[in-house]
Amino acid sequence: MTPRLGTAGGAAGGNPVGAVPLLLRLYAALLATAGAVLLFAPEASGATDARGLVLAQLVGAALLGFAALNWTARGVVLGGIYGRAVVVGNLAFSVVGALVLGRSLLNAPDLAVGALFGVLAFGAALYSVLLRRSPEASGTSRPPDAAQPPSASRR
Repeated sequence: MTPRLGTAGGAAGGNPVGAVPLLLRLYAALLATAGAVLLFAPEASGATDARGLVLAQLVGAALLGFAALNWTARGVVLGGIYGRAVVVGNLAFSVVGALVLGRSLLNAPDLAVGALFGVLAFGAALYSVLLRRSPEASGTSRPPDAAQPPSASRR
C-alpha cells in the first residue's frame, strides 16, 4: 500500500502531519460557512436592495467554490512548486478580497464585513506562507520521484 501524503503513519485514514493541513481544512470550513450564509441568507451581508442581495449571493457562490477547491486539495502536497495553482489562486483571492474588505471597514465598520475580512486575511497569511515554504516545512511530504531511469531490458 502506498502511503498517503500528509498523514501520520502513511495510513489512508491517519492523522494529518503538522499544523498546515489542519489550517487548510479550517480555512476551507470557514469559507464554506461564510459562503453558505451569503448564498442562503444574503441579507446578513447588510445589503438591502435587490442588486446588493444578488451580489452577496454571487460572493457566497465564489466562497463556496474556493471552499470546494481547498477541501478537494486537502490531501495534495502544497508548498514550493507543488500545488502551485491552488496556492496562487487562493493567495490572489484572499489578498485582493482582504484589501477590498479592509478598505470598506475603514470607511464604515461592520461586523459581517469584519468577519469576512478576518477569514480572508487568515487565508492570505496561510497561502503566502505556503507559497514560500517547501513541502517539508509545510508539514506535508514530498511525493516520491516518478521519473525512474528506463531499464536496459526495455529497449
